[in-house]
Amino acid sequence: MNHHFISPIFVVLVSSTLSVACGGGEGARPDPGVAPSVAEQRVERRRSEFREVTTGQAHSCAISVEGTVACWGDNSVGQLGDGTHVTRARPVWVEAITSAIDVDAGVLETCALIEGGGARCWGSGTPGIVRALPTGLEGVHGVIRSIAVGRTVCAIDLRGRAYCWAGTGADAPVGSGAPVVLPTRNPAVYIDVGVDRLCTLSGPDDGQCFEIVTDEDGGPLEFTVTEVVLALDDVRQLAVSGQQACATGHGRAFCWGENEHGQLGTGDREARDQPAQILDHVDITHVTTGWHHSCATTAQGGVKCWGDNTWGQLGDGTTASNDSPVDVTGLPAGVTRVAAGRGHTCAVTIGREVYCWGLNEEGQIGDGTTTNRLIPVAVDLTDLR
Repeated sequence: MNHHFISPIFVVLVSSTLSVACGGGEGARPDPGVAPSVAEQRVERRRSEFREVTTGQAHSCAISVEGTVACWGDNSVGQLGDGTHVTRARPVWVEAITSAIDVDAGVLETCALIEGGGARCWGSGTPGIVRALPTGLEGVHGVIRSIAVGRTVCAIDLRGRAYCWAGTGADAPVGSGAPVVLPTRNPAVYIDVGVDRLCTLSGPDDGQCFEIVTDEDGGPLEFTVTEVVLALDDVRQLAVSGQQACATGHGRAFCWGENEHGQLGTGDREARDQPAQILDHVDITHVTTGWHHSCATTAQGGVKCWGDNTWGQLGDGTTASNDSPVDVTGLPAGVTRVAAGRGHTCAVTIGREVYCWGLNEEGQIGDGTTTNRLIPVAVDLTDLR
């Protein structure tokens, strides 16, 4: 549910090696006739580097600079894509994904856009159906230019047609079967999907939103148009979640929807049917929406968050919710992307590191523990399997 424009990407292989030498102090040498002990052997540790991050309900995923994808956290329905249902507190590689250019994590599903215009999804978008390994989307022929995941999976092809897979209870997983073509006014170039709504963008001032109508099992059933007038003359990015949505353009940010937790960042708890501008004097480059909180990156490389802070997902060192944006503390300078999940948040830095904070009951922070974090901690990216 954390989405952005896709542009051509030239992949450069970059990796870091951490050397750890253990054993005796200076001058200590192993006996030439005796094999060195394990403690004396030199251990090479490889740290993978990442350029994008996305967060779902209780799991997280990131794309490495090589185009591979790693995921961590809840894996009860295979949303980590490693072929198991084992929940992981450290990242693991997704099977058979080697050239991803985008990845998006939804409620219980994850999808990757593959170089050349293909797509692969894993996890479960429908109760009772799971895919522990990545599989393709059915019903779309040709190149996919954009993909987004929330309660359902949606994609846009090169002709601007927006498809969503409705699913029908336990009959079929989301992403299989014939998709629904959304009745957009004009060809779409951008889409983002939340829990109860989704929005498309056909041009800088041509946005359209749809309500996701669910069946008795909670699976998406149909999509009805909800008109929202975007008061931006140059919308570049949309972010949609469970109860709120935000848009950015020309350094400005606007949010609308429910606001009982202050997730709109307007300084109050009043809901908005139409977009309201926030962070008036801050140059915003990207915005993300979680279940009841939202975050944004600034042109200076900082991160601001607002809304529910029950588990520390605002990253300010407290659990006090805030209806106005607060600075995330403890992040290295130069954050390039931020992603908000249900109760946790993650960010990627210019140094290709990933940091997460907030709720960690399923290991979605990725630091090898299940301890909630009130400030950002580094995801353990060494020796991934």
